[in-house]
Amino acid sequence: MGHLPSIAFVLASIAFIAAPGPDTMLLMSQGLAHGKRAAVGIAIGCAGGCLMHSLLAAVGISALLATSEVAFSVLKWAGAGYLVYLGIRSFQSDVHVPTSSADCPPSRIPVLRFVGRGFVCNATNPKVALFFLSFLPQFVDPSVGSAWTQIVIHGIAFALMLLAMFVALSRFIDRFGQWLRSRSWAEKALNRIAGFVCIALAVRLVSASRTSP
Repeated sequence: MGHLPSIAFVLASIAFIAAPGPDTMLLMSQGLAHGKRAAVGIAIGCAGGCLMHSLLAAVGISALLATSEVAFSVLKWAGAGYLVYLGIRSFQSDVHVPTSSADCPPSRIPVLRFVGRGFVCNATNPKVALFFLSFLPQFVDPSVGSAWTQIVIHGIAFALMLLAMFVALSRFIDRFGQWLRSRSWAEKALNRIAGFVCIALAVRLVSASRTSP
């Protein structure tokens, strides 16, 4: 029982997940443009990224990002580059949008591609790595066992809460997206919005520093 996440951890995690951030913006933009499968894929990918960051925090690798400007810069520029790539692809997208929501087919893009997008965008964000490095150890109690085990368990719990909340958000995004995609004018607009969001997230990531909030 000592290893189980506390109520304080659960409440703090929910607050952090609910706060609008890069993962939420990516989920919404991709979900509106491509539907529920895309949003759920992004959610799974982001949760996977959280698990990776938890493991890195447990073994101390994330501490390298907190002390090395070079490592931090390499990771953030890699993430920004990928976001720019996604933005350009969205601008170039020319997916046909049907005239009625009832006839709206699912995105032809494989769902695993969206999982990959969510994972890469989360995993290459050094601010997320630093968040887990500073957040998870606060809930470690040395008197109840291994710190490594506790960090991993709390990381898994955080990822599962994020997945549950993002999947719930995906249902709302899908309904709103179906309404939008049933409008002829929305065919290019949704992809343009997704592209602008990705570019904006890239700019935000590039401007981040190790000491910025």
